[in-house]
Amino acid sequence: MSSEPATPDNSTTARQSTDARGSASTAAGSSETSGVEIVFNDVVKSYPGQDIPAVDHLSLTIPAGEIVTFVGLSGSGKTTSLKMINRLIEPTSGAITIGGRDTRDLNPDKLRTQIGYVIQGGSLFPHMTVADNIAVVPRLLNWKKGRINKRIDELLKLVGLDPAEYRERYPKELSGGQQQRVGVARGLAADPPVLLMDEPFGAVDPITRARLQDELLAVQATLRKTMVIVTHDIDEAIKLGDRILVMKDHGHIAQYDTAERILANPADEFVADFVGRDSALKQLSLQTLASIQLEQAATVHAGDPVHAALQEARHQKRDQVVVLDDNDRPVDWLWTTNLRGKVVHARPGRQPILLTRDVTLDTVLDTLVTSMHEGAVVIDDAGHLLGIATFDQITQHVRDINARAAKTRAEKERVAEEADARAEAAEKVAAAQAGHGEPEEASK
Repeated sequence: MSSEPATPDNSTTARQSTDARGSASTAAGSSETSGVEIVFNDVVKSYPGQDIPAVDHLSLTIPAGEIVTFVGLSGSGKTTSLKMINRLIEPTSGAITIGGRDTRDLNPDKLRTQIGYVIQGGSLFPHMTVADNIAVVPRLLNWKKGRINKRIDELLKLVGLDPAEYRERYPKELSGGQQQRVGVARGLAADPPVLLMDEPFGAVDPITRARLQDELLAVQATLRKTMVIVTHDIDEAIKLGDRILVMKDHGHIAQYDTAERILANPADEFVADFVGRDSALKQLSLQTLASIQLEQAATVHAGDPVHAALQEARHQKRDQVVVLDDNDRPVDWLWTTNLRGKVVHARPGRQPILLTRDVTLDTVLDTLVTSMHEGAVVIDDAGHLLGIATFDQITQHVRDINARAAKTRAEKERVAEEADARAEAAEKVAAAQAGHGEPEEASK
């Protein structure tokens, strides 16, 4: 039997800037939520000739303004559950409410004009231009032509396509990633509170997929829709989802929680196997540089004496010095062995890679692996130096995550063992009491 999510916070607040969204989440938190809550209440879907339902008593609350990703093995009921929201598949029993309204009380066609729907490849009409594809639902709703044209331009800009260049193109003239962007724009055309997406980025290459994911998060930071996304990719689910629904066969909930809690504390072996044994590394994609303490760098200004730079490096126990300009912004990063002459010179065009505190730790790790320096330079929004992040800091962070996860698992096991012991003791007491009662019954 499925149940409500095992999460202490089922509010509509999106997770904040310590996750994969970074500044996008902060922006989302300051904008008005335009999505609405979706509730599955004991929903069943049975097909004729099948003894076991495809979805068996699913109960689930999807908070307004959040992205919830559905993941699970093939045939677990992910897509069936998604399509029951807009009644492309009718539930056999139970109820689904959107914004408090039972979908069974709404005309299916009218319901679908209020729900955006995006599938793999964008599913654009090949005989229509990009503009006409986006305009399908607004025209069904009898929007005026001027309003439709304005909306087309807004949405194309929102998904990163120049209206002047793409409005009159046909789907065959677009790349796979561009078609998917248009598909998202079409799904948002009538400004629906809910957007459903079924394997939306499954047909594009990995680089384009990552870019589309980033763009979707940027769109969500602005719009705060309620989005339900079906994906087979746990990494995509982790990156996109405010919450993740891990489904077993027949729509049974294996775990429903935030990515952080699922990775740190999987509910059972099924979830642990599904998310993979590298959960600590996956958590690096959810946390930003704001979650670690930066180390202090040895700093000098361009034009400072070399001997002063060497003294600063020794004082900070560093083999490198960060060179700052007159505005205290990093412009170079020099090994002390390369300091020559009387004064420090910044090399033209040799500015180090600069990271901000909202960059995720997996990105930092990638930077460190390819870097020729002892860390990564971290700056604030004004470009001023905050400190450096080192490889040792990141690896220690991973060890800390693993240690916390192990402690949580050990505590769960201890609680379970104590519960089993109490149950066993209660059974023994009950058996003893029953044994003492038999002679009294017999004497009567």
